[in-house]
Amino acid sequence: MIQFCGPPGPPGPQGSPGPQASPAPQPALTVRDSNGVLVGVTHAKSIGCSIGECFEMSRQFGSTLAVLGVAAIDGSAVEANRNGTLYFESTDCSGPPLINTGETHALFSDTIQYRGTKIYYADLSAGATTHGFASSEDTGFVASSQADCDSNYGPGHSQFLPPDRCCTSAGPGALSFCPAVLVDLASLGFVPPFHIDGP
Repeated sequence: MIQFCGPPGPPGPQGSPGPQASPAPQPALTVRDSNGVLVGVTHAKSIGCSIGECFEMSRQFGSTLAVLGVAAIDGSAVEANRNGTLYFESTDCSGPPLINTGETHALFSDTIQYRGTKIYYADLSAGATTHGFASSEDTGFVASSQADCDSNYGPGHSQFLPPDRCCTSAGPGALSFCPAVLVDLASLGFVPPFHIDGP
């Protein structure tokens, strides 16, 4: 078969522009200590931070991403997260502590400051379950006697637990909880000053 081709025709009209590409994801900033050891990864800018402009900072513990607190933009300080409430199924704050899942998020756990460099975080690995509760502890209140507990919570509403805890009556009720895990950040061996690495 013989095929004949004529001269090329005029160029067609220019097509409409395609959709704009989404911007490339920005790498996370990391907080490191003076030896370059990773302290945490920043994931959101925090507003109203007491140490100036800063970022929320999280760190992986097992399968749980826990928010450690906030880090100043210049890396000059790292501030621990807030105080909070621990719940217990017992009436005297004995047994495993629990964290209400209302204080957590789907992908990461808020942490509760506890006595100096210690924190509690909600272990999200097994998912939340509904528990009854009968007592609670405010981690931000440190007592030295029953009188301190009575002064803060009212007589007959709390029990002093040496050396420095007040156990308050709560419930009875039921909420969605995750187990609370205690970590001493000092045991991780971070050496200040801290700095932020990133683009």
